[in-house]
Amino acid sequence: MEPTKETNGSMTAREMILAAPDLSYETVRVAEWGLTLIVRELTAAQRDDYERELLTEQRNEDGETELHADLHNAKAKLLVKCLWDDAGNRVFTDADAEALGGKSANIVSMLYGVAARLSGLGPKDEEELAKN
Repeated sequence: MEPTKETNGSMTAREMILAAPDLSYETVRVAEWGLTLIVRELTAAQRDDYERELLTEQRNEDGETELHADLHNAKAKLLVKCLWDDAGNRVFTDADAEALGGKSANIVSMLYGVAARLSGLGPKDEEELAKN
């Protein structure tokens, strides 16, 4: 089947896709921190990076390398990629995950729930990581 060549004015389908503002976000007030944050969904590349960060290599008894899920601080590792300020800047770098993991479990879990939902992450994804 031939792909269709729809255009919008002079834009090709490729240009339209790459220009589309398709990242969902929610504004969340965190009273305990005294601020409002934007929780934005992961890009496809960020999701791949996040999932890769949750895997560690281990040698099995045959000496072969296997990947295992390491969910240590997984919530904070996601949040550092998803929290933005109202000026459009990421609040944290990836290196801030350990420090963010030291904050309130209730707040981090609440924000994680929003970020995971927006990014299409769910229990099924965590189970798949743990299996693989």
